[in-house]
Amino acid sequence: MNKKHFYQRLTRWQHLRFNDVILRERPDTPAWDKKYEIYIQDNSRPAAQLYIRTTQSGENTTLVMEEYLNWLAEYNQECEVSTHQENPVIQFNRESRRVAMTH
Repeated sequence: MNKKHFYQRLTRWQHLRFNDVILRERPDTPAWDKKYEIYIQDNSRPAAQLYIRTTQSGENTTLVMEEYLNWLAEYNQECEVSTHQENPVIQFNRESRRVAMTH
């Protein structure tokens, strides 16, 4: 799965905030050829998990998980920036008696 496809999947679930990657061993694989399933999870709702894909034999699961964690962090950061731009926060500084808008 490439980054664009990953982001597209996340946009379908905008009411959730996925923030973790989970690796589960597939019980139907032999011990010498283990395969794992990768999910992303909203830690505030442990039941909210989205299947991403199954690893292939010999694939470095640590690197794959790191890649998805990085993409997830980037996606969440982009969402925060766009939310702040759409809804600027207006703050009043009592000391300088100025109004400042932050994004």
